Amino acid sequence: MRNRFLIAAVTCAIAVITPLALRSESPAPKYEVDRAWPKPFPDRWVIGGLGGVCVDLHDHVFLLNRQDVPEIDLNSGHLAPAIIEIDTEGNLVNSWSAPQSLDPRLHSCYFDKDNNMWIASSPSGMVQKYSHDGSKLLMQIGKRACSIRPTALKRASRSIQTRRNSLCPLASLPIPKTVTCMLPMARVRVGIGASL
Repeated sequence: MRNRFLIAAVTCAIAVITPLALRSESPAPKYEVDRAWPKPFPDRWVIGGLGGVCVDLHDHVFLLNRQDVPEIDLNSGHLAPAIIEIDTEGNLVNSWSAPQSLDPRLHSCYFDKDNNMWIASSPSGMVQKYSHDGSKLLMQIGKRACSIRPTALKRASRSIQTRRNSLCPLASLPIPKTVTCMLPMARVRVGIGASL
């Protein structure tokens, strides 16, 4: 009985001390900013808010450009596409936009084992799966969010009720006294280790 207790105590002590000893031997990695990466974009692109960053199977970095640039900033350049692909050397590889299908509030992205790009939008919660180059929309979960202008909202109603899994067509409706706005609220986790 005593031998079992002694063996258990020694095993526990080794399990606690060994990781601490290994951790003290390996220094933390040091990172430096590479000011030459990425290389300048063509045509004086102006980038808006950064919605997300992800890396594909070839170690190419993808930027999700929300394109929310004030008009005055476009006097000195051109609006950059929504999706920008950069290789490890900082060169622009590909870029694309799909205004008819992409939600304007791009939020995050992920590449699956087949190197297809998954893009999640906020606040709609819509998730879309595109071919690697963005040429094909392969799957869509949820719908685009409706856009509610603050002035229309003030005139519209005292009570706005939100419900799940429907689209809000306020733009085409006359402004009634009470508005029920149904927004898609499906939440899908997209990221490393997530399954869809």
